[in-house]
Amino acid sequence: MAEIVGGPIANRSDALSSSFPRPLTTSHEALAYLLANLVRIAGAYVVFLMGFLTPIFLWAYHAGGIGASMLLSFAIGVLWVSFAFALFLPARGLFDGTPTSVAGQGGARAIASNGSEISAYALSHLIGIIASIAFSYELTGPLLASLRRQGHAALGYIVGITFSLVFMILTFVLFIYVRKMFENRTSIATLTSTALALNRPQIASPKNYYMVRFIPYGIIGGVILKEFDTALLFYNVDLKVFGLFCLAILAVIATNWFKFYPIAIYLLLTWRMGIHANFFSIMIASAVVGALFGAPTGVLIGTIVGHFKARSLTRLGVVNTEGFRPYLVGVILPVIFLAIGLPLWIFWLTPKMVEWMS
Repeated sequence: MAEIVGGPIANRSDALSSSFPRPLTTSHEALAYLLANLVRIAGAYVVFLMGFLTPIFLWAYHAGGIGASMLLSFAIGVLWVSFAFALFLPARGLFDGTPTSVAGQGGARAIASNGSEISAYALSHLIGIIASIAFSYELTGPLLASLRRQGHAALGYIVGITFSLVFMILTFVLFIYVRKMFENRTSIATLTSTALALNRPQIASPKNYYMVRFIPYGIIGGVILKEFDTALLFYNVDLKVFGLFCLAILAVIATNWFKFYPIAIYLLLTWRMGIHANFFSIMIASAVVGALFGAPTGVLIGTIVGHFKARSLTRLGVVNTEGFRPYLVGVILPVIFLAIGLPLWIFWLTPKMVEWMS
């Protein structure tokens, strides 16, 4: 009887259950996300109305202009979404909404997460924060200021909260789709079978493996964010300079299909216009700065992902004892570097760039 329960019949039932596609989410998980983010939105508005952050934003604006203010908004947004994630996990467990792919043997009440979910949450909310900040500075900010000048402050708050709710829903949809994509790419079974088949011992050390694996992702993300920050800086200085910088970026991207002709055409046109500023060198300098901050960020995220992967792989008996070194190299040192470097970037490098351009 034991052989029947644990043998072909059980295997057949497992295969049959795995053949049905799992839903992207459940109403219980969506409710937990909604409540956690309603708390986040309410907390953000309370902090805003009480004026706790006004002196910090004024200081950032006087120190580095609109670019420093936007970077400060980004940092505060990261703190708020991290707070919401810390509320989301226990709320999801309380409502029996934890997905099987995340909970494992813990069931729907498990207060758990994994590397795929954390990576999906970080990526989707990073996109959401950037889009929200850009939308706020370009549309909702001027709209709310206009409503306040006309004496409709209450209506302005309603509009602002509505936009926050819309961004929350869109970010949740992005999150569950990205999570599904990450789960399909990095399932534990696939990773383990690949490691054993290829005899790659570094996969048996998941913290080191993911630490190295996420460095290119961090560099790419850092370069994109820094180029975006430089473009915003040019936008606030002069629209013509902003347009030329964006065209330089497009010319570099177009070389993927048209070789070096786009850059040659761009240089010819700017020379004929009498513009001698080398936007390509500015682009390269911005990319270097972005890579310098993106690499340790990728190391930090990769180590966190490796930590959660190690917990899953330990049950399969294919994990080496890595000790404290991955946490020193992958968590403590990147945090120290970012804690020192980001203020220098915001409050020293950005004002210097403004001074140089002016």
